[in-house]
Amino acid sequence: MEFDLSQARIRPLRAEDAASLAEHANDPVVARDLPDRFPHPYGLGDAHKWLSTVLAEETPHVLAIEVDGACVGTIGWKLRDDVERLTREIVEQMNATAEFENEIKQLHARHSGLKQAEGRFRQSKDALAAISKDDQGRRMLVPLTQSLYVPGELGDPDQLLVELGTGYYIEKSQAGATELLDRKIGTVSKNAEDINTVVASKQQNYDAIVQMMQVKMAQIQERRSELQRQQDRSG
Repeated sequence: MEFDLSQARIRPLRAEDAASLAEHANDPVVARDLPDRFPHPYGLGDAHKWLSTVLAEETPHVLAIEVDGACVGTIGWKLRDDVERLTREIVEQMNATAEFENEIKQLHARHSGLKQAEGRFRQSKDALAAISKDDQGRRMLVPLTQSLYVPGELGDPDQLLVELGTGYYIEKSQAGATELLDRKIGTVSKNAEDINTVVASKQQNYDAIVQMMQVKMAQIQERRSELQRQQDRSG
């Protein structure tokens, strides 16, 4: 079974498609919109394993999408039966929506954590901006943890210890510390924006699945009503 399209060709899969499949399936943009069970990174071993399963089927239900002589993806189908088919599809889509809901919830939690981190970095930057050379020798409370403080004295305001993370610190000038905080703020802000983009994409997919479920449920109801009318007439 083969189909020649304007920009691609649909043909049976072959074992030698593994390398091309692995190359294109390893794209993080591809993995981003697929369920967690889809492996990422996607390697040549994953492609060989999947192809061996598909090619072993008596009646293959997956075809290759070929562009410029290379397999860049696949397209497949499953044969189902009427109302039962629609019911199974709805169950599958309900499972898919549950996965999307969980993924979106986790992404929101990550986004919240990043925004909290960004807020702490901005507070640190504001605190740095408030320090001047006149503050040398000033008595203060130094936080050891979020709830534990010890008395201390400000030494050279231009010699600061900056936390890099995981318990590591580095000595920086006030300007260097401010620059480091700016980089951290930029990084977490960019990561938060990226998560927002992913959430928006997954939300669109979720909404599309819900809409398809509603259409299929309407089809089931209509089909069942038709079957009931046929039974009434035959009775």
